[in-house]
Amino acid sequence: MVTTLGGNSYSVSCYDGHGRLFQFAVSNGHRRGQDYYLPYQNQMPQVTITPSRGNAYIIDFTNEITWSLAKTDTILNDIAEAVRGFVRRKRQVELGNSCGTTNTATNPIGGLASWDDTLVPWVWKTVSQNPNTLCSGIENSQNCGCSNHATLANWETNNQYCRIDSTNEWQRFLSAIGLGIEYRTDGLGNALTFVPISDANGNPVNCPPPRPRPSYNITNLIPKSRVGVFDAFLGTWYRYLEVVSE
Repeated sequence: MVTTLGGNSYSVSCYDGHGRLFQFAVSNGHRRGQDYYLPYQNQMPQVTITPSRGNAYIIDFTNEITWSLAKTDTILNDIAEAVRGFVRRKRQVELGNSCGTTNTATNPIGGLASWDDTLVPWVWKTVSQNPNTLCSGIENSQNCGCSNHATLANWETNNQYCRIDSTNEWQRFLSAIGLGIEYRTDGLGNALTFVPISDANGNPVNCPPPRPRPSYNITNLIPKSRVGVFDAFLGTWYRYLEVVSE
């Protein structure tokens, strides 16, 4: 028999086989199908079992939640390291992708001047359909550029990727950095959010950035990313990690 029900707390009363009444009360419980933000708000779930005669028993899940939060930190660090690794590799191959007229598999025509290559927010390539495509194509007779990045497949121009929070977006992003879709959630099952280019508050900025060109300009010379648990309804980041990738 359910005696009370509301929010994330409820209680149930029932009799055992000897006619004794027990009440099971849950506080800060979890509603199935919803993200579990309560531990991040310093509210731990607890079950209180009260028999009609005798002392109450309290069961809390602090140890389990603590373990899950530690798992979350590991997940966030794995994603951050994978992002940094992707950007390092991308920048290295683009710096070696020199301007020229010989089109080979290892040295395609195009690229940017070395100082321009270092300014490009290569983290944005993690949301493109072809994240490993090099810049190529001559922009003009004096400078080389990335005219092939004008296509949607090579340099994503859709604003929806300014904040990665859907399954399809995460699949594309995680595939680019070499991780599996299991990294889409934290240790408690909350969906994670990734902002490729963010400001100090985790909001998208300079996004989507212009495709790479000669004399590349971006006001944020050292793009920063953020990954963590974000409550879109309240606009609150509960647990997150800043990623400086360049």
